[in-house]
Parts: sequence; structure tokens; C-alpha cells
Amino acid sequence: MSHRKLTFIVGVKDEIYTLASVLMQLSRANFPFSVIDISEEKGWFEKGKQYLTLEYPKPNHSIKFRLESIDDMKNELMEFIINNEIDLVITCGASYSSLLAVTTCNEIGVTSINIDSGVRSYNISDKNEVLRQLIDQYASIRMTSLPTSTHNLINEGIEPNTIFLTGHPIADLVIRYIDRSLNSSTIHNELDIEKRKYIMLYIDRDSSLPYIDKIINITQNNEMPIIVPIDPDLRVKLEEEDKYIKYMMDYDILFTESLDYIDHLSLLYHSKYIYTDNDVVAIESSVLSKSVYFLGDYFRAELIDGGWVYNFREDKRIMDNETRARGSSLELLGGGLASENIVNKIYALGGVSSRKLGTPKLYIRSDGKVEVHKGEIGDEWIRWLRV
Repeated sequence: MSHRKLTFIVGVKDEIYTLASVLMQLSRANFPFSVIDISEEKGWFEKGKQYLTLEYPKPNHSIKFRLESIDDMKNELMEFIINNEIDLVITCGASYSSLLAVTTCNEIGVTSINIDSGVRSYNISDKNEVLRQLIDQYASIRMTSLPTSTHNLINEGIEPNTIFLTGHPIADLVIRYIDRSLNSSTIHNELDIEKRKYIMLYIDRDSSLPYIDKIINITQNNEMPIIVPIDPDLRVKLEEEDKYIKYMMDYDILFTESLDYIDHLSLLYHSKYIYTDNDVVAIESSVLSKSVYFLGDYFRAELIDGGWVYNFREDKRIMDNETRARGSSLELLGGGLASENIVNKIYALGGVSSRKLGTPKLYIRSDGKVEVHKGEIGDEWIRWLRV
């Protein structure tokens, strides 16, 4: 495997978290790799807080994200891959950046690996679901985090010998940093809040902002502050609606800037209740033996069945009765060895190569069955998604 030249694609914040422990594992093994930062969700400078906390190397190359200039992005990525003789590209998540990477690899015959494959809601009105399905179909190798994800891929006709169940590297990340977080974070003193006497609310999507009023309504009798780490873009939306100051003045809501990973874990661990629309937060919470209320329809059956994730309902009575997870989800998610499993598979891949695909299939749920939707995507995949 010494001849393999790896590069990792990072487009959005959640991908920083998911890939971090894999990169650490490779570094410990003295296995060389490169990182390409694509500014889909801000560039390296803006994402630097997370990069620094999680011991990332500085990206070897940065690509400006321009949805209106797909060919330019593809050509720039292709040039890096060819000039640096990259023969293995690794992605994760549901982002345009990951889809750009696997389709580019498919076009030039370079092997691609997608981590955390097979996650499905089968709701193709959701852009992220379409992205997940397309990425998995174009990838050469799919590494899954949970058994349900493996079954999804097999049911979709993906060749079983290209699917490997590894666990989820987010679980490894939590285990690696939780002691440091609990011993060194001073975030509770900085925010002047008491442990176990506050509510955490993580919102990533602007479509989830209306949940703030709903959460205020069902938690106001608890007399606990609601801590909301918020992205600057979402803050602007709240300010445009004259709600940002109003929430803080009229209710016990404290908005903060995005936190580094150490403070983030500490706030999660010591919270009373957690609300989120973010999958990574749901996974982290489950590893910490905590339940979350998910703002929307959650899509990992094992975490729902294990009592770690509850889809949000506007019912005050369910809060204390439901928010009791069944221990940690660590074993379910790979026992802290997911990153090691992923790296071992990378070592073992040998001469696996990519193969060009035609128009991909999209799967939808209809009366409980999986059907094929023969919509034309072709080379216009990003433009189709944007429409």
C-alpha cells in the first residue's frame, strides 16, 4: 500500500469532525496524505478554529466554492489530482464538495471512498438525501457506520464487495477529546451557567429557525437558559426578522459564536436537554449517553430505537419521560475503533479502481417499497439539485 497517494476532501464543518480522527490515525501510522479544503461552508480561515482544535494540518490546496462555475471547480480539482498523482480520494457526508469529488474521480478513473455511506431517509424532496444517494452511487468504495446503512446500499443494488461496515469516526473523536474537555473547558464559567441547569439548542439550517419559538413554548416553565451556538449567517437572518435581540431580551436565550470542540463537548455533556437539527450533534450526544430531540425527521434507525434520538414533538409532558438514553452508543458505532477500521481498509484496498457510471438512480419510498426514479441527472447534477 505504500504506493497509494491519498487526499481528503473537506467542504463543510461536519466533514471536519467526521474526518478528524481518521487523519489522526493516518498520522500516527506515518501514512502521508493531503487535504483539499473547498469553501462550500466558508474557507480554511473561517473554519480554522475547528481545524486547530482538532489538530488538522494546513490544507495542501484550497478551492473556492462557486456553484455557478461547476466546470472550473472540477477542472481545478482534476488538475490537483493529476499533477500530484493522487490515486485515492476520500469524502464523507452530504455536500456538493463530496459529490464534486466522486464525480471527478469517476470521470478520470481514480478510486474514491465515501465514509458514512448508506444513510437514507428516502425523501428525495430533501436536497441532502439526493446528495447522499448520488455520492454513494459514484463512489468506488462505501464505508458504512451502522448495519442499516449497509442494508440500504445492498437493497439499492450496490455491489456488496464495495461496502465495508466500520463504525462512525465521530464516536472515536468524542472518546479522544471528552476527558480533555471535562478537565480543561471553562465555558460554563465564561457563560455564567450551572451544569445540568441549561438547555442546548444547535441549529444549522435556516429552515429550523422557527423551532426556536416552539422550544421556548415547551421549556419556559423549566426556568433554564437556552444556549444557542449560532453561525453568523443564521444570526443575520434572525436580525433581519428583528428576533435576535428580542429573544435575548424577552427570554432566557444566550446566543454564542461557534465554539471550539473542547467547549462544545463540555456543554453537550453537562446539558439538561438537547435540541438539534444536526446529525453530528445527535451522534456525539448518543456516545455521551445523552438523548436529543431532533428538529425534523431523523434517519438513523439504530439511534432512534436505542432511545438516543427522538423526533421533536410539541408536548411538554414527554421531556423527562423520554430523555433517558440506554447507556452509550459507543459499541454500536464501532467501539472507538472506527477510524482504525477505516485506515485498515484503506491499507487493504490494493488495486481497487474506479469505473465510469451512466445516469445514476434515485430511490424513493412508495407504500413501503423501494422504487427506481429515472430522472435525468447526467452531467448537470449540481444544477439539477439547485433547481
